[in-house]
Amino acid sequence: MLELATGRFLQEGRNVILLGPPGVGKTHLAIALGVATAELGHRVYFTTAMDLAHKLAKAVDGNRLHRELKYLMQPKLLILDEVGYLQFDAVQASLLFPVTEGFVAGEGDGLLFLVALADDLEPYSEPSLL
Repeated sequence: MLELATGRFLQEGRNVILLGPPGVGKTHLAIALGVATAELGHRVYFTTAMDLAHKLAKAVDGNRLHRELKYLMQPKLLILDEVGYLQFDAVQASLLFPVTEGFVAGEGDGLLFLVALADDLEPYSEPSLL
């Protein structure tokens, strides 16, 4: 965690994923790293995955999805909390994909920071998927 607090992961263009069961402090650590990033002079955006999905759905309804996606690519660090905590329907998942894919592909100026539950990795633990 001390290494992450230096902000080096931002300079190196690395994504960070915190995994663990509920109640171990993933969100607390994510917020602390967000504050440290802001103190380094970078813009930070914190939201839950479900809130972001709802916000993007409203943007679609208001015919402003492109503008909202552009806005979400501006921060140096996007902290996306509670990934995997609640189930997304197909529309919500399809709206979140451009945001996450943009950061992972390096299209945004920032980095994606995911906070997920360890149980979410179970489907990926099968040898055929590794």
